[in-house]
Amino acid sequence: MARPKPLRLNAAAARAFQRRLLAWYRRHGRDLPWRKTSDPYEILVSEIMLQQTQVERVIPKYHEFLGKYPTLEELAAARVEDVTATWYPLGYNIRPVRLHGIARDPAMVIYLDSASNRKGQPNENFAREVMELFTLGEGNYTERDIKEAARAFTGWGVDPDRGEFVFRPRAHDDGVKTVLGRTGNFDGDAVLGILLAQPQTAELVAAKLWREFVSPNPDPGEVRRIARVLRESDYELRPALRALLTSDAFYAPESRAVLIKSPVELVVGTLRQFSFTTGEPLPFVLGVAALGQNLFAPPNVKGWPGGEAWINSTTLLGRKALLDRLFRVEEMRAMVAEGGGVEPPKMAARMTEGRQRFLQALLEVQFDGAKWLSQFDGRPQQLERVVLASAPVSEPPQGTQGIELIRHLVLDPAYQLK
Repeated sequence: MARPKPLRLNAAAARAFQRRLLAWYRRHGRDLPWRKTSDPYEILVSEIMLQQTQVERVIPKYHEFLGKYPTLEELAAARVEDVTATWYPLGYNIRPVRLHGIARDPAMVIYLDSASNRKGQPNENFAREVMELFTLGEGNYTERDIKEAARAFTGWGVDPDRGEFVFRPRAHDDGVKTVLGRTGNFDGDAVLGILLAQPQTAELVAAKLWREFVSPNPDPGEVRRIARVLRESDYELRPALRALLTSDAFYAPESRAVLIKSPVELVVGTLRQFSFTTGEPLPFVLGVAALGQNLFAPPNVKGWPGGEAWINSTTLLGRKALLDRLFRVEEMRAMVAEGGGVEPPKMAARMTEGRQRFLQALLEVQFDGAKWLSQFDGRPQQLERVVLASAPVSEPPQGTQGIELIRHLVLDPAYQLK
């Protein structure tokens, strides 16, 4: 792709912007090796090269960058943090896009009280949680680190009219802080950079990936190996996942059927695996909520505990009832077509709008059992291996086949595992 036409404007403004941007990078412990230029394109490409990102993948986005800063005067007048936030998503690194982006997300700013974090009255909630849950893990920081980091995050807030992140310089503590043994005039982004530089952060992320995809008990040696891949790729997730998903441990027999499906995994996984056709997702949203996973409403900032916490006497029965209804949807539709109906006619007239939506959404669910089963060509053992992560707890009765065999397998306790 041809290089966009560069902007040639006020050289003094360009030098002023370069000085501010270079100072910002030095505060973060990084150098910016560009040559003196009044061309914002070269400034941008220098940053991209520093992040080891392929320029060819980013040039198309350059037009968007120029759309936000069409003149160099506007670029020079902008806050450095806003400018870097504009081009950070052009790369693929977790460092700017995920941790920095999530930290600035308005939902996070409000949820963990960053919006009330002010110079002289620092709120420690976000600083504590970002260390404990998202980066270092318990035991790898001190109370002093939390207090100092909280000062760095002062001035963060949300514009109530636009619902967007905003930085308020007058509320920011620009004094010297010491975090994890490093001292400097740190702002919030600088502290996040310090956290990402700690080996414990990569190990915590690697352990979380292990618990999600392999087993509840991470192997310390494997976690260190995957953490090393994370650090070497600047927290790019693809190499780490490749290392995890191609490991011997991932395919080991002892790693099968040791993880419990979350309600979302159970419902969405069933719909996708069996090629269900659905309309409005309302029944499934309510279904997973009844099983303990209310979408977008976790119990706390840590999220759902997962694992064995998903299963109790109530949710296990609820899971089986949901699956049974799902695989009898054709029977329910036939009843309605024959006039049997799910609701008596007089009651239907008094049904609430929400209940009508729910019933209609259920009737839109379709499962073509014969078509789905045709891929197995009468080989029930192969069907069992595809549906279940381990041997069924209860073997199907002799002669069970077709849709009845599917129902038997999905209602088996082994179907709750992955």
